[in-house]
Formats: sequence, C-alpha cells, structure tokens
Amino acid sequence: MRAVLAARREQGSGSAARDLFDLLIEAHGDSPGGLLADEVGTLIVAGHETTASTLFWACTLLAREPGLQDALAAEAAGLDLSEEGASASLPRLRLARAVTQETLRLYPPVYVIARRAARASTVEGTAIPAGSIVMIPTWVLHRNPRWWDRPETFDPGRFLDGPEPDRFVYLPFGAGPRICIGAQLAQAEAILVLARLMRGFRLSLAGDRPVLPVATTVMRPDHVPRFHLARRAG
Repeated sequence: MRAVLAARREQGSGSAARDLFDLLIEAHGDSPGGLLADEVGTLIVAGHETTASTLFWACTLLAREPGLQDALAAEAAGLDLSEEGASASLPRLRLARAVTQETLRLYPPVYVIARRAARASTVEGTAIPAGSIVMIPTWVLHRNPRWWDRPETFDPGRFLDGPEPDRFVYLPFGAGPRICIGAQLAQAEAILVLARLMRGFRLSLAGDRPVLPVATTVMRPDHVPRFHLARRAG
C-alpha cells in the first residue's frame, strides 16, 4: 500500500483533485504515510469489498427468482439512473431497496461485530468484565426465528409491507456511535447497481452447484459461480 501511495504522490494531481485519493492526500498534507495507508486500506475493505459482497449475494438470490427480476426491471423502467439523475430516482426504487435489505439480512458482509467492554457490566445475567471482547453474531441474529418469520427464506416483501425491524435485531451496519459511517452510501450504491442490472439483463446461474457462504474478512462464496446474462428487449 505504501508503494502505491508513493507512486501516486510522484504523479502529482495538478491544480485540482482527480479523485478521492487525491482529496485524502490533500487532507493529510505532510502527515506520516502510515495513517493514509490505513485509510486507503479501510476504504478498500470496508468501502468496496462489503458492497461487492452484498451485490454478489443479491445476484445469487435473484438468479433463482425470475419474477422478482422482472418486477425490479419494471420498477426501474423510465427512471433516470444516470450520474445526474440517480439521486432523485433513488427514493422510487422501493423494491430494489427491499431486495438489498433482505440480502443484507441473509448475508451480512460483517457477519460478526466485535466490541471491547469499556467498563464492567452484566447482560442477561452474564457478567462482562471491563476489557472483555464481546462478539455479536449478526449472521445468527438475522436468522433467529424469535425475531424473523421464516428466517431462512429470501423474502424482500418483509421490508416492504411489514414494520421496520427492531433497531438491535437488524444490524448489517452495526449500531450506536460506532455504526458504519458509509451505510447510506453503500445502500445507495447497491440499490442503483441492482436497478440498472435488472433493467438491462435477465440473470441466471450456470449449473446447480449450491453457493455456500464462507466467513473470511467478509461473507464470501465458497467458489466463483458463473452467471448467464441475457439482454432484455428494448
């Protein structure tokens, strides 16, 4: 990472920043390179890989739901999804948002959240000493039948017609003061990409091998499946 940073610094940016990277360099000024390297690494993992993971799992789920794909295409038809018009169109993509939310429920990129207890406490009768690491398994929480009807079923309708889930039952981006700072951007990216993809193509999986989740940095697939894309008429 430091080698990449050094190469970009040598290129210079002229009179105006070309991209987010140049803006970060301007913000850091002459501060040591380690902090900038950390920020860029965080953007790659937290700002790219997580959204890419969400889009992958959404495509895997939608590949088995051709009717839902058609509904997404119909919702996006006629909307301006260009760079200039995407912001105004985003609130009208209700189904695409629900699909994204349901994908994040079933396949949260951050499948477990770790926090250090700042002080001693007790939760449900369990003592938590100060300094303890507390693990919150979002994967398990999002599939708990106590909180979710038919928890293993892909059903975006639960985010369309039902009440909003409890704030501490649905945690794809965490909660509290450490909540993901890029939550709104990540959801907007995923919603708009899905809308454009479904409007332009029909999607199917090649082969019947199931795609299984593997817990690494994020929730990854156990293999890279092939997708078939068929362009929609018109």
